[in-house]
Amino acid sequence: MPTPPGAIRRFWARHPRLADILLALHVVPVMLTTVVMAIVEPGRYPWPDAVLQVLLLAVVGIALLYRRRHPVIVVTVIAAMTAIASWQQAQDSTSLGLLIALYSVAVYASSRGAWIAYGLSFAGVVLPAYFWIPWNDWVSFATAFALLNLIATLIGNNVGSRRRYTDALIDRAEQLARERDAQAQLASAAERSRIAREMHDIVAHSLTVVVALANGAEAAADRSPDAAKQAMREVRDVGRSALADMRRLLGVLRDGEDAAPDDAASALRPQPGNEDLASLVDSYRAAGVPVALTLTGEPPSSAGLQLTVHRIVQESLTNVLRYAHEPSRVSVAIVSSNTQVTVDVRDNGHGVGDSPVEGAGQGLIGMRERVAIYRGTLEVGPGPAGGWHVHAVLFADPEETT
Repeated sequence: MPTPPGAIRRFWARHPRLADILLALHVVPVMLTTVVMAIVEPGRYPWPDAVLQVLLLAVVGIALLYRRRHPVIVVTVIAAMTAIASWQQAQDSTSLGLLIALYSVAVYASSRGAWIAYGLSFAGVVLPAYFWIPWNDWVSFATAFALLNLIATLIGNNVGSRRRYTDALIDRAEQLARERDAQAQLASAAERSRIAREMHDIVAHSLTVVVALANGAEAAADRSPDAAKQAMREVRDVGRSALADMRRLLGVLRDGEDAAPDDAASALRPQPGNEDLASLVDSYRAAGVPVALTLTGEPPSSAGLQLTVHRIVQESLTNVLRYAHEPSRVSVAIVSSNTQVTVDVRDNGHGVGDSPVEGAGQGLIGMRERVAIYRGTLEVGPGPAGGWHVHAVLFADPEETT
């Protein structure tokens, strides 16, 4: 916030209690003058009237000390003292206190309360004075009272409205700051959720392929050592790729920590997209899944949509590797256009075989979440001719298409 203007205003803003004390002490000179006049001219200023006036001024001064915390009570008390002073025909001694009280109501209570206090003080002070003040004096008193208190009320309303408006702006700014922080936290949580899904894909899919390759290498070790070696090389490559992806994702989870120099290349590695589909299918072929890939149409330009298509294909093939029993044909068909992408994965496996890796159903949940991001549909279930069928339709965002 900028510094408030004026050194004097800043001083009084820092010392509100001192300001109230000084305002309350304005009655002291009038009290001393009253006492002196009662001593010098006792016939003109009788002692009973002087003592009453001093008591009225003392009450006004004490009341002004609480003008910020209880402005309505203060203006009521001072108006009563002013009414008594007008009956004593010494209302000038308390008039300044009433002006300060009306100003305080407008600033520290409300504009509506200030106008109500203005009307009630006029009715409680000026109208009763009609019965003990001569007509000409009463008219002058009523006019001066109305004008002076009107000026004090208007000034108080102006200052109070600006004060309340400034407080509202500050409160709104604080709310916006809290909402901004909450949005940042929500975005961070959403990003961490996305990273958790990516880590599930990496761990579950890569380990599934590794287990399948290891089983194949064990079975071929005696009959075909070369095939077993090739399978183990595939295990090595899949493991290295999975480790690189894990390092990259875990690096994102380190809040404020710098990535290690060895991880710089993997941290800058882009997410898998269209160009990685062929290598993805090859890795499953090496694991023993007879996959045929068909790409039709222009691939989507959106990196997020490419990643979603890649993960859907990866999850579908992983489920084939896990659960399909001796499939002889697995087809992956991707049809792309400017507005949508269709992913169709089918296999002709005949039942659930011995699953090398058990799942918890998180893969299907992740696929549904990814499809929902692009307002798409997902159908998963047994195929009409046996096996398993995954059919996803994703709608491209118009702002991301070229």
